[in-house]
Amino acid sequence: YDPDYGEYRGFGDDSWIDEMDDLFAAATSLFRAGQFQAAADAYLALFDIFDLGQDGFHFTRPDPVEALRTDVDVMKENLFIAIGRSEPEPATRAIDVSDELQFYGANRYALLDAWQGRDELMKTLEKALIDRARRLASQNIGLLSHPAELLREFYRRHRALPDYESLCRQVGSQQGWPYEDIVDRYREQENWEQALVWAEDGLSKLPVDSRYRPLLQDARGQALLRLDRPAEALDELLALFQQRPWEAPVYLKLRQAAQATDQWQALYPQLTAEAEAHVLATDWRRGYPVVVMTEANLLGYAHLLEGEWQQAMEWAATPDIPASWREDDLTYTVAAGLLHMGLAARGEPGDEILAQILRNTAKLVREHGEALEQTAHSLPADPLLDGAVQLYERLVERAIGGRDRSSYAEAGALCQVIRAIRRLQGREADFERYYQGLFVTYSRLPALKDELRKAVEGARRLKRN
Repeated sequence: YDPDYGEYRGFGDDSWIDEMDDLFAAATSLFRAGQFQAAADAYLALFDIFDLGQDGFHFTRPDPVEALRTDVDVMKENLFIAIGRSEPEPATRAIDVSDELQFYGANRYALLDAWQGRDELMKTLEKALIDRARRLASQNIGLLSHPAELLREFYRRHRALPDYESLCRQVGSQQGWPYEDIVDRYREQENWEQALVWAEDGLSKLPVDSRYRPLLQDARGQALLRLDRPAEALDELLALFQQRPWEAPVYLKLRQAAQATDQWQALYPQLTAEAEAHVLATDWRRGYPVVVMTEANLLGYAHLLEGEWQQAMEWAATPDIPASWREDDLTYTVAAGLLHMGLAARGEPGDEILAQILRNTAKLVREHGEALEQTAHSLPADPLLDGAVQLYERLVERAIGGRDRSSYAEAGALCQVIRAIRRLQGREADFERYYQGLFVTYSRLPALKDELRKAVEGARRLKRN
């Protein structure tokens, strides 16, 4: 075990690196001389050598491919060209080799790059990939076979919507992903009639456990909304949200459909009550279900979206919900939502510190913060900003509880945010009282005081300079 690499590796010197580079150069000389069968055999033999590294002891580097000066991706492209020029059935052979070599180098699609512009080879490759895709694939996991990945990338690069329609008819039910791709393309074009047609076609043909069904349900609901069929959209989106109550995009479309049918006033309390009960029933001691934490965040966001910012703060203070990373943390989410709304209510963007915290804040607010702005325009700004400060102060206390330098630095960064909010409100004296109070409360933590000074007083000195 080599602690410098953090992995196991073999003993010895690195002379094998130069030897491998020389051997790849020799194979390339055969390739350039037009001796394609010999070049293909040589390249394949060299790539086979890398398989010896799987035991961790044959090479002096944990990643022998990365150790070479040779561009392995170029070598793969040369190999595929050589196969195309020498094999009687080049497509079948190239697909198998691509599957074997996909993790060597950075380019998983070297085969497509090598054969691009070679029409006859690309035609036989497409046919061979479609033939393989006719085999029923498991659709309840997120991984595709490498031939399926190649076919998908082939169509993304070289085929238009009519070709996707043909592909769906041929292998859509066996693979699933062709329906995802064709529906996404029609949604991008805002062709809602065709998005609806292909979403419904996929839903009628895919297995019940297919991972692509939720996407098609979402697309069907959105298309029905855009085609002014909100009652049907509501049924579809409600069924989907009950299966996946943590997905904000589905929630927002469901809200729109319910509002269009005058059912939101009755549906909203039902949805929030169900979400609260589900989150609070979770036994966090037995595990950390990320989707439940995301559902908790969405409930806080939902309260903000309805203008119920006090309820959002109460929910963020629920002691039974554990802290998480900033991306998915409930307190961060509600604090950032309140800050976003407070700035919108004031009609001011705030300074760079506030802009930065919103750029780097919880995912839910970062991706859907704009939806909060319309609600914010009907609310007073100061209570929203005061609520944000209250939650950021709570996050400061949490960071201090980490009792290490990185946690104290986080507390200092949060103090900068609080200070920026108070400055925007014209209440810097409130921040000074709070800031000095931290030094009194935590007088026995010199490392904390040092990090606070660096974050707050260091920023002041830079501003003065």
